[in-house]
Amino acid sequence: MLLVPEIANWIVEEAGFDFSGEDSLLDPAKNVLMGTWYFKWLIDRYEGKEAFAIVAFYHGEDVADELFASGKWDGNYNTVSRVQDRAVRQHVKDVYASYNTYVKWYANK
Repeated sequence: MLLVPEIANWIVEEAGFDFSGEDSLLDPAKNVLMGTWYFKWLIDRYEGKEAFAIVAFYHGEDVADELFASGKWDGNYNTVSRVQDRAVRQHVKDVYASYNTYVKWYANK
């Protein structure tokens, strides 16, 4: 889930996960567990707005905080064109496109 060591260390302090240093991030089970915990924490932080959590996870909380506080974007996928940073805007679109693909693939399973 692309956790950087600084965030992983914070997660360990906050949530109490077993973590024995950066090598722990190479364990897929620990990495995904910690990453999903962090993503849920971000969703809660941004009042349930998953798109802000996506931005924060990939581009940093400072970028998401600026977007959230500015009021220029409401965190809705349908209004992502209001995000001025092309990389941020495209990343949100890509994540939602992947999500929708998985929903179609697994809808009847």
